[in-house]
Amino acid sequence: MRGTCQQLFRCASIAFCLVLAACSGGGGGGGGESGDGNGSNSGTMSLSTNVLTFTAHNTNSAPPSQVITAIITGVTSETLYVVVVATGPAVASISSLDFINDTTVQGTIDPESPDVLGPGVHTSTITVYACTTDPDCSAEQLAGSPQTINVTYTITGVVASVSSLNYSIGDSSVDNVLERQFDVTGYQDWNAASNVSWLSVLPLSGDAGTVTRVTASLEQSQVVVMTKGTYTGTVTITPPSGAALTIPVTLNITRDPHLERGFPARALATEGTYIGGSESVYVTVGNLDPDPKPEILISAIFDGPLWAFNDDGTQVDGWPEKQGPAFGYPSLGNFFADAGQLEVAVSYGLSATCNYDRFVLDGNGLPLSGWPVENCNGNRSPPQIADVDGDGLDEIFYKGYSIDAYRANGQRLNGWPPNYHDGVVMAFGDVDGDSVDEVIVASHSQITAFEFNGATVAGFPFQTFPSTDSSKILAAPILTADMDGDGRCEIIEVRKLQSNPSKVFVRLYGANGSLRWESETLLGDYVGSTTVPALADLDADGLPEIIVQVEQAVYVWHGDGTLMQGWPARLEQYDQIGNTSPVVGDVDGDQWPDIVIVTYRYFNANVLVFNRNGQLHPAFPKTLPLGLSMAPAIADIDLDGRNEIVVGAAPWDIYQGMYDAVYAYDLGGPAHGPILWGQLGGGPRHQYRYPPK
Repeated sequence: MRGTCQQLFRCASIAFCLVLAACSGGGGGGGGESGDGNGSNSGTMSLSTNVLTFTAHNTNSAPPSQVITAIITGVTSETLYVVVVATGPAVASISSLDFINDTTVQGTIDPESPDVLGPGVHTSTITVYACTTDPDCSAEQLAGSPQTINVTYTITGVVASVSSLNYSIGDSSVDNVLERQFDVTGYQDWNAASNVSWLSVLPLSGDAGTVTRVTASLEQSQVVVMTKGTYTGTVTITPPSGAALTIPVTLNITRDPHLERGFPARALATEGTYIGGSESVYVTVGNLDPDPKPEILISAIFDGPLWAFNDDGTQVDGWPEKQGPAFGYPSLGNFFADAGQLEVAVSYGLSATCNYDRFVLDGNGLPLSGWPVENCNGNRSPPQIADVDGDGLDEIFYKGYSIDAYRANGQRLNGWPPNYHDGVVMAFGDVDGDSVDEVIVASHSQITAFEFNGATVAGFPFQTFPSTDSSKILAAPILTADMDGDGRCEIIEVRKLQSNPSKVFVRLYGANGSLRWESETLLGDYVGSTTVPALADLDADGLPEIIVQVEQAVYVWHGDGTLMQGWPARLEQYDQIGNTSPVVGDVDGDQWPDIVIVTYRYFNANVLVFNRNGQLHPAFPKTLPLGLSMAPAIADIDLDGRNEIVVGAAPWDIYQGMYDAVYAYDLGGPAHGPILWGQLGGGPRHQYRYPPK
């Protein structure tokens, strides 16, 4: 059985030496030493570590001691010598050196008191020798001897409550927390700094003996132009003496590089009900205030209110408003003599009971004089706006169970509503060639046109189907455009077979009521009940094409009823229309119009951009948590010469709380070409005519 004998003596003023002698005894008699006693150094020494690190955050409290271990193998000699020498100021003493078994030696390394050393980085070197020849191990040594242990002792003077800072920037504003906070405890005064331009820290200094809350914030103006990737930096807390404290920073950007700064903008979802469909749930864009940049207007689901956002995603002053009793359906028009600014005409809610739920609001969300007005006919869709009497101010047409028309001051327009209650959709257009727009109203069986005073235009109404045939019903609002260059508007209808909604028909009527042509989509291309077509001159021949989005496809027809080359563009099998409809404008800077649509599948939606030839843009689809989505818009919201794509969310899996409501995308490139059909019905007035006014 092995016991231990040890002799501890100081070798020098800052060195410690330990001589350990292994002694054996017993066994039947004699008590002499065993072994060959020839001083052979055939063994091996290894250490548990070659690095020790101590840290003290102030000068009042020393860090705990640490243990080192030496493993000795292969020694047959009767005597083993282990010498441990420490040099340098970091180590105060080496204590408790001893064999813990036949082959293992342990010692405790005690750091110097921090108040003796003061703040800074201090070092020592520990050298361990092992031999069987002499107590000083000055001659032959075991294999692996000597070995050194490097000791680093940091006394910071400051301490932080975090060891690292991590940021993640994605497409959802919920994840995009742009700042982190942590506490700094100073045992000395200190200064703080970031080494990267995209991160700032405040405050920049703190006092000894205090705890200071530090905020490290991403610089949004820089982050929004940074590409996807992982970026690193540091925040450094520096006392006047001693070691600085370095906090590593990591920024992971997964954000879509096309997403505009400040977006997605957030709105509050409330409990309630709204009518779905692209004629009811949509994004409206127009200038509401003296700032020339347009604002973005949506109604938050499910019960409003109306929200207005600036080009950077911030809320417009005075918004959201809550004048009406329910979900709002807004349009924009000129109802006040303020050049360059538009006001908001809005109808609220679903009820057919009498309510004061029709408003005109100024840019601050406040009602204009004369508003609201009482409504007993319900509200089905947005008001439609046009200056039908040529007085310089727009008139407002509200659709319910009849069509009501008002002047900007809230007074009814003379002659309205006419003695006609069969209309379900309407548009503006010049059908008689007098250069003045008429009001065209359609039902499932006929189309009629009215002058601004409610008088019926000569030649109207005309029957679209015999009264005995109701098999093909209207599937969308009607549109008007001069499709053949004769100076008069033709009328475009989209119908579906009542018994089979996958059979969809597009019709073009002349201004005299003659059916010019009818074209049927491919079997299986279902169309929703309120899908709104679009009109735009895609081939630059001076005449518009007809663009219709159905389930699983987008169709484009020339004015003569032939399909445009490259169309239809096929969509994914399970992509549905939801609340959306196409918009058209140059969004990539090639000076040719693009078609933007949104489809939905379960909780998500796909934003898609096609060029005029039906080819999908390489940056799309973009999949977003939009739910049923909203009819999108194209507008240059920041007046930088490039048109943004603006899409709105209508998630149906939330009931109450803030949600990402509006996304805006800029695809870059040179100055963009024109917007031809930028919003529902062509523009913010929702006129359903081409070109929009």
